[in-house]
Amino acid sequence: MDHPTSVQESHGYLDFSQEERTNIWQAIIATRPQEISKKEAEKRFKFPEDTEALEILMLGSPMYFDSKKLLELAIHQPEFAPKLTAELAKRGAYPEILTILEHHKYRRCFNSCVLELENMLEDNKDRDNILNYFYKEMSKSQNRSMQVFSEYMLSKPEAASRNLKNYQTLLGIDDKKLQTLLHGKSLLMIGGGLAPIKDSLKAKNIDCKITNIEPLLNADTSGNSDQAIAQDFYDVDLKSLGKFEEVWSANNSLPTYAWDPEQVKIFYKKSLQAVAQKGHLRILPVYDFLDSITPAMRLNRIPVNNMSKRCLDMIKQRPDLFRLIYFSTAPEKKMLAFKKSSMQGVDIEVIGNSDDIQDFLRTL
Repeated sequence: MDHPTSVQESHGYLDFSQEERTNIWQAIIATRPQEISKKEAEKRFKFPEDTEALEILMLGSPMYFDSKKLLELAIHQPEFAPKLTAELAKRGAYPEILTILEHHKYRRCFNSCVLELENMLEDNKDRDNILNYFYKEMSKSQNRSMQVFSEYMLSKPEAASRNLKNYQTLLGIDDKKLQTLLHGKSLLMIGGGLAPIKDSLKAKNIDCKITNIEPLLNADTSGNSDQAIAQDFYDVDLKSLGKFEEVWSANNSLPTYAWDPEQVKIFYKKSLQAVAQKGHLRILPVYDFLDSITPAMRLNRIPVNNMSKRCLDMIKQRPDLFRLIYFSTAPEKKMLAFKKSSMQGVDIEVIGNSDDIQDFLRTL
C-alpha cells in the first residue's frame, strides 16, 4: 500500500484539527491500564503523524473516532471496510454504512461488510427492516429486471439446464416414485430450466402433461414441456392454467431468487393456488440460501429467508388444509466444500378444499 507520509501531506485524507487530535488522544490516555500513570501514558503514547500508523490506530481503536472519519478510512482502505462496518453498525450509523456498501459493491470486501452488518444486527428486533432499508436504497442504482436475472442464469449453463436427473436427486425422487407421482398426471415447473424434461420422462415411459414457467426459454422448446411459458412467474396468470397434481420449484428457482420478502409471500400464495386437492408443492431450498444476482439483493437474503420461514409456519398452523413434510438433500459433490452439507426442502400436500385455502391465502 502507498501511504502519504503524514496527515498534513494527505490532502485532506484523515486530516484532524489540533483540537480533534488532543481530544482523541486524551480519551485514549483516559483508558490506560491502571498500572500506568497518566504522566507515563502521555509520555509513551503520541498521536500518530504518519498516515499508516494513524490508519492502524483507527482500525484497532475505532471507538475513539467519529463516524465520518471511519467512513474515510473504509473508503480508502477496502481491507479495513468490514471491521469498520461492524463499528458503524454498532452506532447505528446507517448512512455511512450505505456509502461504504455502494463504494465497494463490486469488490471482494463487499460480502464481508454485509456479513459484519448482519452479525451486528443479529439481536436487533428491527434487523429485517434495517437490511431491507439497505436493499431498497442500493436498488435505486441497480436494475432488478428479468433481463438481469436471465443474464445471470445464462452465465451458469449448468444452472440454466436443470435436467430431470438433477430434479430427482434434489427432491429425493427415485424412478419408482417418479412413475407413481407423474404418470397420467400434470406437473407445473416454476423455473423448470431448459433441459428436455418431457423427453426424459418419455424415455422412462412416463406420460405427464408438463407446464414450464421459465423466463430463459427461447423459441425452441421441443422436448422441454407441453406448454412452455417464457415469462416471469410473477407476471403469469396461474388461474388461467388450471390446477396441477404436482408443482415443483427447485434448483435455482423461487423462493431462492425472490428479490424481496414481498415476492416470497406472493410466491407461496400463487403456487399453492395452483395445486390440486391431494396434490403437492415441492420446494427446495426453502431457506438458508445466500444466492444473489446483484449486490443489493445480497443485503436482503436474511429478510427473504425469514419471510419464507414465516409463511411455512403459518401454513403449518393449518393441518386441516395442508400437510408438510420437510426433507434434506445433499448438494452436488463438487459443491460440498462451499456449501452446507444439505439443503432444506419441503413437500406441502394440499388436503383442504379450494374455498378454505383461498380464504387462508388472503391472510398469508
